[in-house]
Parts: sequence; structure tokens; C-alpha cells
Amino acid sequence: MIKDSINVMHLSDIHCGVDDKKLPKYRLERKQTIQAFHRDFDEIPPEWKPDVIAISGDIGWTGCEEDYVKFQDFLQQLLIESGLTMDDIVCCAGNHDKYLPEGYKLSKNIKGKSNFYLVDDVYSNLSVFSDNFRAYSEYLKSMNIEPLINDSEIKIS
Repeated sequence: MIKDSINVMHLSDIHCGVDDKKLPKYRLERKQTIQAFHRDFDEIPPEWKPDVIAISGDIGWTGCEEDYVKFQDFLQQLLIESGLTMDDIVCCAGNHDKYLPEGYKLSKNIKGKSNFYLVDDVYSNLSVFSDNFRAYSEYLKSMNIEPLINDSEIKIS
């Protein structure tokens, strides 16, 4: 049977790991928000239950492995509540999923005068960016979650 429509639940800015930092305000707000989310999930009417869950970035707070270990608890609970599997989850990275060790600065030679990264320079320095998303990428791979990848081409005329 083919469905007429699908329901997509969109989540963003989960920020696992913020509760480890010395930010008591964020720790309390995040805990209360996550508890309310799980508590209220069962109240979603059956016709609005998600068929797919899209998580658009900032899964972690600092992009380190520990953030994604904490995310695992949230995700497992979400899968139980929704009845979905890892095949029904789609993720893309956010700026907080990028790990930068303390004191790390991107090389100034890959920034243009306007402080934006130039496309050609980014492509020739991809390891600077990909290494910083290693924990995020490794987590998705370990859970068999397909990351969203922009494979579009940039056309210069």
C-alpha cells in the first residue's frame, strides 16, 4: 500500500554534551526540555506520528566523541517511542558538531579578505574541515545513519 503522504519530524539543536560544561543554566534548561519532549511524544495523534526524523545539526555541543555517546541515549529513547529504526533517521551536521580543540584557529591563508572561506581554498584544504567533523561522522557511520551530503556541483561561468 502506498501512502498519500509522509510525516517528517524535524529536530535541531539537541546539543548533547552541554550538560557537561560549567553552564548550569543550559544544563537545567536542556534537561527540562528533553524530559518534556519524551513525556509529550506519546500525545502526538497517530495521524501525525513521524515516518522519518530529520535531525539538522548541532547534535553535539563541542563535536567531541562524548557528545555522541550522550546522544545515543536520546536517540534510542526516540526510536522506542516512535517505533522507527535507524533507516528512518536522516542527519546533517551543524556548527556545534565541528570539533575544535581549545586554542585551535583555522589558518588565515584559507580565508578571503571578507573573512569567508573561498570555495577553491576549501576544496584544497578539505582535511581541515573533515577532521573536525570526525566524531560526528564516525557516530553516524557506527549507527548506520546515512548523513546528508551535498553532492551538487558549483558551476563557475
